[in-house]
Amino acid sequence: MPSELYQQSLCCHTIQPQAVQSTLRVPESLPHSSSTLFSNASGVCIEGSSIQSYSGLTVNLNFETSRRTDIVAPHNPSGLGTTVEAVDEEHIVDIDRVCPVLNDNLTARLPPLPIQRSSDIYYRHLAVKGRGIPLWLPAPNRNLHIAYRRKGVSIGDVGLITASGSFDFLFNILLPPDHPVQAGRVQEMFSPLYPPLDLDDIEMQEEFADDSYLASASVQKAQQDGQRGSSGLTFETTDSEGAILTIPRGSDSSNLLNVERFHKYLAANIEDWYCYTNGRRGRQAKNGDLRLIVGWDKAQAWGMATFSRSSQAATSIRLDFKPSEQAGRNYKWEYSGMAEGRTGPSARETAELRRASEADDDTFTNQCLFIRSINHLLPDDVWARLKATKFGTTKTEDSKEYGSSFQVGKGKGTYCELAHNPLDLSPIAPNQPVDSSATTSLPFHPSTSINEHLLRENPNARIVITEDMNWMSILTEDDKSLPLDNQIVERVMESHNIHNNGGKY
Repeated sequence: MPSELYQQSLCCHTIQPQAVQSTLRVPESLPHSSSTLFSNASGVCIEGSSIQSYSGLTVNLNFETSRRTDIVAPHNPSGLGTTVEAVDEEHIVDIDRVCPVLNDNLTARLPPLPIQRSSDIYYRHLAVKGRGIPLWLPAPNRNLHIAYRRKGVSIGDVGLITASGSFDFLFNILLPPDHPVQAGRVQEMFSPLYPPLDLDDIEMQEEFADDSYLASASVQKAQQDGQRGSSGLTFETTDSEGAILTIPRGSDSSNLLNVERFHKYLAANIEDWYCYTNGRRGRQAKNGDLRLIVGWDKAQAWGMATFSRSSQAATSIRLDFKPSEQAGRNYKWEYSGMAEGRTGPSARETAELRRASEADDDTFTNQCLFIRSINHLLPDDVWARLKATKFGTTKTEDSKEYGSSFQVGKGKGTYCELAHNPLDLSPIAPNQPVDSSATTSLPFHPSTSINEHLLRENPNARIVITEDMNWMSILTEDDKSLPLDNQIVERVMESHNIHNNGGKY
């Protein structure tokens, strides 16, 4: 991604004043480390410790001055090492890399931290490629209607990005309720976007040619071998962690151009969507989890690999991606060292989608490598009201202005641009623990911290709406993995304007 930034817009839709409380999205796991806490510190005794597995790492320290200091590890979505400072009037302790085990000479020990999953490593390293959210599981759910599976993710899809790296499709706002893809999957009064989009409101392009790949900056392509019409790809690295995506047959890309209409439709219907998602569909989605798809990259075939070890080493990891002679697979990975490789789709998966009239070698561009979405966040009091009804459909005064039963209101509204001085950013509010109740959604999305900041800055907003393009535009070539959330917020605020509409459409 080029480092040059450009001005864009973020949207806040205002209806009434309300108190807003910010929350922190915490990654599922912290990195393993063999370093110890306080190795160079003196005058420190540990009298007790406790872990809040999903709310941050907390260590209670008692200094010789008998004053207690709480150290909380900040949100670190990149999974890289972090430094925590514990400040007590006369003492500062620097912790270089929070680790799972305390010094052997100390009596208190912390339990092992959760393992890093390959899907998390892949997400952190491929999200910085500026294509959107990378999916570790790019195939459609095999239990969905075959009409959806043949095509895969589409613009207008509403769903969730799961913690395992797939897209959980719920419905599509461009299709009628009786369409095979969503027949019986929507509320009775569901009404698609009207009038429909024009054909040229959606852009289609061939994005990557055959034998393309995306990889972590430290990964080097070593060679190519010509086999069966595909070059094959060999990669080497000495780094401790990284990810690779191979696209042997190229990929297509699609993007919505008339995004404004999707903004209005989402704002009008998002509360009903949560009632449907968490009520009838029982997904336990959290505030901001629902995504409205406005862009995708899809391919016929792919290879994905991740590697992870405790530190950089002189010995390189080698990964070979090549055509496979194995029955049922088109490609395969061969590698040495601590790595995991996956390829797809399988021959069986493709055969299930073919009609009787189609040739045995027909394939489908239905494997979604990246998705781009419109993202949102509701104020705490609105979310609390939805939870209080157990996500049952309720009608409020807002429904008259924003539409109800999945229909867009007919009123018109205006946007006003709020001046924002990048040199006078309001400080980021202190991190608050996240609700640790069960969820299957992606634990950290770059838009989350942006939307939380916008709600703090605009307490009268009924809803905050942003797009993946907002955070994608601030990535630079120096970003080896996703930046910290406060860095994302600061970069976005420096390069964007804020639009506030009058509360009606």
